[in-house]
Amino acid sequence: MGKMRMARRARGVAPADSSRPQASGQAQASGLPQGSRIARLQRDLEAAHEQLRVAEARQAELQRALQAARGLAALLAQVNHAITNAVEEHAMLAQVCELAVERGGFALAWVAVPDVDGWFRPVAASGALSYLEHVRTTTRPDIAEGLGCMGRAWREDRAHYNQSIRDDTSLRPWKELAGRHALAAVAALPVQREGRPWGVMAVYHRDEGIFDLETRAVLEELALGISRGIDRIARDARQRQDDLLHQILLDNAVAGVTMTQGNRIVSANARFAEMLGYQGVDELVGRPTLSLYADMTEFQRIRDLYPRMYESGTVQLLSVHLKRRDAGLISCDISGRLLPQPQGKPIAVWTVVDVSQRDEQTERLRKLQADAAFQAHHDALTGLPNRQALDQYLPGAIADAQRQRTHLVVGLIDLDDFKPVNDRHGHAAGDSLLQQFARRMKGVLRGSDFLARMGGDEFVVVLKGIEAADARHSAAMAIRRLNDSVATPFEVAPGCRATVRMTLGAALYPDDAVDAPGLLRLADAAMYRAKAHKATREQWWSLGPSSD
Repeated sequence: MGKMRMARRARGVAPADSSRPQASGQAQASGLPQGSRIARLQRDLEAAHEQLRVAEARQAELQRALQAARGLAALLAQVNHAITNAVEEHAMLAQVCELAVERGGFALAWVAVPDVDGWFRPVAASGALSYLEHVRTTTRPDIAEGLGCMGRAWREDRAHYNQSIRDDTSLRPWKELAGRHALAAVAALPVQREGRPWGVMAVYHRDEGIFDLETRAVLEELALGISRGIDRIARDARQRQDDLLHQILLDNAVAGVTMTQGNRIVSANARFAEMLGYQGVDELVGRPTLSLYADMTEFQRIRDLYPRMYESGTVQLLSVHLKRRDAGLISCDISGRLLPQPQGKPIAVWTVVDVSQRDEQTERLRKLQADAAFQAHHDALTGLPNRQALDQYLPGAIADAQRQRTHLVVGLIDLDDFKPVNDRHGHAAGDSLLQQFARRMKGVLRGSDFLARMGGDEFVVVLKGIEAADARHSAAMAIRRLNDSVATPFEVAPGCRATVRMTLGAALYPDDAVDAPGLLRLADAAMYRAKAHKATREQWWSLGPSSD
């Protein structure tokens, strides 16, 4: 080593100074000025600080996300616990709203149901309640108050989220009110009862953009839990009522009680024997249970209950037809409870209540309701569908034609010279003519066509299945055959005949109009156009606006 140093000195090369900083030696080697070196180091330091700041911000964001996820999980767990243990519907909904505000960080949570006019009314709420004193929202899609999240959630039966109330034009009716209450984002989730829409839960947050995928999943699970909770509470309430009734019936001498084992009656009370027309209980004991029922179908209804009774211990069946000793029938509600035995088959205890009068009244009411429903949609004189029935039928017929890519004709018919029949022969004769005309029209129409009486001597006919190819010619052919209804005179009284003609104005879907009001309006105009030229017209009908 000494020789090498001596060699360097001999060549004029100075040995390296190990005590001198390496960076300084490199800087000198690069030839950079001292100020530039310091500026570069400062920039490197600032860049390192910025990277550290970004990393810390990212770490804080991840930490907040983790905390939010834990909070949502805790919220869902607490809500599920509340739903599982609730015994009263309103209390459950109120507790869920409170948890959403206190644990979920929402500014407002409320559950609402629509009233008969479609306006949402709160049934439970928590948080910024002063907002609810002024808010108005509805299920109706035809007004601005029905175009927000809640109205859409109700109509579409799915959750709707709005990340910014301030920026969404559909929420304009609530923008100012929400701003005063510092509500920035809203979510609306449908709530069902027994599988049908019942209400909507809405939650509001003070931050925009809050509804990420995880939050949405939790809220939708929460709404589903509410629906299940409502159904469970209703079931539990019904079960408690059934249990109470069952206990009352067992202790009440008014109810019949019988015990069966296998397929035999082993015991009964006096009321049960009396209900079935037997002189005493002894006449029933030992009889096969099949002999109690009106037929095999009713017996099978009871047999089908046994698997459920073995599982739950109790069952109930309504309106079972039992056979009396004199072969007459009575209608009974039956409740059963299974009593396991130490040995042998279990004993079934049946409580039987005669509800024959109730079922008779129910059947009479059903018939009255059916008659009322028929009368509400049919003309009393002719039995034809009326205007209300037409209003319900025509949109569906248009939808069928659209789906099948066919045309249909809507025709408005007015009977010519009908008033003189009333004036000359009386209203009874006029009524008879209208009834005969309705029958004749039904005779010339196809099964797929529709005929309604609008009132007086005006009728509407809908002819379906008009082929799209040369539709107006096909429609004209279908219309012409209707004239057979007035081709021969009407016998309006014994030995008295009357002749009338008819005028028809028609419109063709979809050539003339695409909706029911438009078709009826054009048909009415065409009918009056044809009637105005009754004396000089070449044909008794006019089809659409192009017939001028």
